[in-house]
Amino acid sequence: MTSGPRYRRKKDGNQNELFDLAERVNGLEMLDVSMHPGLGYDAVGRYQGGPAHMLEIKRSKSKTLTDSEKAARLYYGEYWHRVETFNDLLDVFGISTERAPENW
Repeated sequence: MTSGPRYRRKKDGNQNELFDLAERVNGLEMLDVSMHPGLGYDAVGRYQGGPAHMLEIKRSKSKTLTDSEKAARLYYGEYWHRVETFNDLLDVFGISTERAPENW
């Protein structure tokens, strides 16, 4: 007995790039869950042992959310984020790319 048809879900074009860049950030852990359709997000991320954030990765602002993504956004609230760029990803975790001031 089978559980139904299986298919490979298509990843957004920038997903691999975001994961590659995230690997370079010390303390940022990312888990790819995009192979599980219907979750409403593509990845789970944590920074320096903080809370988990659900990340929906999109190529552009014009891409609309699916019903499962809308449901996940409602359920997870402030822990669900739409991410389009690496800077979006850094913003989720409050990571700055600016240099520290010379004098504190």
